[in-house]
Amino acid sequence: MPSSSKSKNELFKTIPLIISLTGLIGQASATLVAYYNMEQGSSPLIDQVGGEIASAVDSGHQYGAAGPAGFGNAVGLNANGGWQLSVADSAALNLANNFTVAGWINIDSAIVKSQPAADNHRILGDDSAWDGDGWAFGVTGGVMRFTRNGIVDADDPSGTAVPTDSWVHIAATPTSTGINFYLNGVLTGTNGNGADNNTGLGNNGLEDPYGVGRAYGNAKDQYFPGLLDEVRVYDSVLTQPEIAALMTAVPEPSTGLLIGLAGLAVGLRRRRSC
Repeated sequence: MPSSSKSKNELFKTIPLIISLTGLIGQASATLVAYYNMEQGSSPLIDQVGGEIASAVDSGHQYGAAGPAGFGNAVGLNANGGWQLSVADSAALNLANNFTVAGWINIDSAIVKSQPAADNHRILGDDSAWDGDGWAFGVTGGVMRFTRNGIVDADDPSGTAVPTDSWVHIAATPTSTGINFYLNGVLTGTNGNGADNNTGLGNNGLEDPYGVGRAYGNAKDQYFPGLLDEVRVYDSVLTQPEIAALMTAVPEPSTGLLIGLAGLAVGLRRRRSC
């Protein structure tokens, strides 16, 4: 094969990579305000965005479990525990409508919870007495639920069952017109409850801490029975393609790769101008 033809073939193989990377870079229109990658081998969990910490409380904490393919380690719970943020560290989560909460989950069906709210499995939520000032997100009764604390429990109206004993990705985007639910990057349903939720201050006039792996409930029993990974919160509503993109582990490009891609892009422009 002539070298010029080979070069063109290699070029066309590279173009999809450039497009893919460009699309991922262009995705960042929303601001990531909290990100727990669960790579820690012990407490606390570190927010990769602002450095805030979530400290282990109560019992059952697990570290170093295998996460979804390509995402490294995960953490988990097998008893009534969680990781609690301080009030100051929870400030970024004091959000009203129009935001996104998402994460990978693996519900362990062998863990049997006996508390009054045994079917409530929260991945993130207000971890103080519910006074109408916070929110929580997770799986309840086998379907996704977004709770406006003290106001309403909004379930995925499609009733789509969240699988157990395997990694799945869930997300919710509460808006002023309803709450969108996503399972493995696909929109499953929209609950029409559009009432405002957290303002940062509740009926008691105080801010509350949030918890990773649980939220406040009956005796704070709404812990997540199983494994968690890549819990993220954005300050605006991600689109369906953007939420689906969260399921793809993309390694950070090296400086050399970025320089090479930039040079290739310049070359492409020059070719088109000739």
